[in-house]
Amino acid sequence: MRIFFLVLLAASAPLPSASAQNSETQTVSLPSVAFTALDVADLDKSLAFYRGVFGMAEKLRIEGAEEVEVGIDFPQAPSSPRILLVGRKDKVARRSAGGFNRIALLVTGIEKLCERATMHGGRILKPVADIRAHKVKIAFLADPDGHIVELIEPDH
Repeated sequence: MRIFFLVLLAASAPLPSASAQNSETQTVSLPSVAFTALDVADLDKSLAFYRGVFGMAEKLRIEGAEEVEVGIDFPQAPSSPRILLVGRKDKVARRSAGGFNRIALLVTGIEKLCERATMHGGRILKPVADIRAHKVKIAFLADPDGHIVELIEPDH
C-alpha cells in the first residue's frame, strides 16, 4: 500500500486512558474525517460522474506505479479532498469488496490511539511513521473486521 496523506487541522480534547490501571487522561483528538477512499474500475468514468452530477473538481493527483489516486471536492471547498478515487492503471478487478478502500481520520495522540486500537481488537498494518517532508505522522490500522483506517497527525 502506497502512503498518501492530507494535512488538515484536528481539534484536541482529552479522552480517558484505555488502561484500567492508569487513571491519567491522555491527550488525543476527537477524530475528524479527512477523506474516504474508493476503489474504482474506470477512473475517467468516475471523475466524469462526480463532476457531472455533483460539480466536484479535482484537487490533487498522485500517480503511482500501479494506481492513480485523485482527490476530489467541491470547487469552493477550502479543505483538502473529501473523496479519494483510487484507480488501477491496468484496470483489473478492485482490491476491496464493494469498492471501499479506506477511511482517513485526522488525530492528535497518534501513538496512544495505535495502542488503544490493539487493545480493542484492531491491528497495526503500518506503524507510526514521521513524514517530515509533509509535516505529518501517519499510521495504518485494521479494525476487527479488517477495514483499513489511516490516522493522520499534523505536526503542530
